[in-house]
Amino acid sequence: MQSKGNEDELRLTFYCKSDKSKTASDCPSFYRVNLGGWVGQGEVPDDPEIRDQVQNLKDNEGYLWYPDDLMDTFVRMYVKEQYGIDLG
Repeated sequence: MQSKGNEDELRLTFYCKSDKSKTASDCPSFYRVNLGGWVGQGEVPDDPEIRDQVQNLKDNEGYLWYPDDLMDTFVRMYVKEQYGIDLG
């Protein structure tokens, strides 16, 4: 569902959440961005080992924006790895 307004205005539309979510407020979730790309919502792990391995993470980052081309690459790689299907 999209609201009326300026077509250049950034709007997020809920897309899906984890099957393991028990309530409406549970994470993680994905949102489609009307101007292209995706926003992922999730818990920020309080683990210095993870933080040290994530490249170029800034102190103020708590959600992530993924461009369409990255999501396309991710889906292709995931499907090939998990199911042995090459989407081309």
